[in-house]
Amino acid sequence: MWHANSIWHYLLVPLLVVGLVAAYGCAAGAKAVRFSPVADTVPWVLGEQPAYLVVTEANWSQYYKSLPAGADLKSNIYLVAYWGMRPNPGHQIKIGGVEQAGDRVTVKVEFKEPEPGKFYPQVIVYPISVAQVASKAVGKVTTFVFVDQGGKQLAEVRP
Repeated sequence: MWHANSIWHYLLVPLLVVGLVAAYGCAAGAKAVRFSPVADTVPWVLGEQPAYLVVTEANWSQYYKSLPAGADLKSNIYLVAYWGMRPNPGHQIKIGGVEQAGDRVTVKVEFKEPEPGKFYPQVIVYPISVAQVASKAVGKVTTFVFVDQGGKQLAEVRP
């Protein structure tokens, strides 16, 4: 028997399937970009305020008085996630992943807050994570988007 509700099943289900496929296709279209963490991040520290940077051969002097030690800007770009000044070493930051979809790169930043009830020395720290990415691995990118572990956008950078 034909019911009025049946027509909604025929219309709604295909729309949901198309929507899910489209959403999954967008996420699936992103490719992981190989990166390596920079071990010595001290030369990359930037003052007291948080910052998210894409450092290239063309723009590094906007952020630093001298080229950070060990940086090879002819072959690489550097992604900098800087949490600014914090009151104890329980605050940590890490670049956990880099993905590219077309001319857009997403940089996934992970924050770690101090554990409640745990004792930390009261010493000023500057949590920073720097990732080195081969320039040829990303090609011509127009937009870098830094997001936190929940997917919230932190910054959009157009180098």
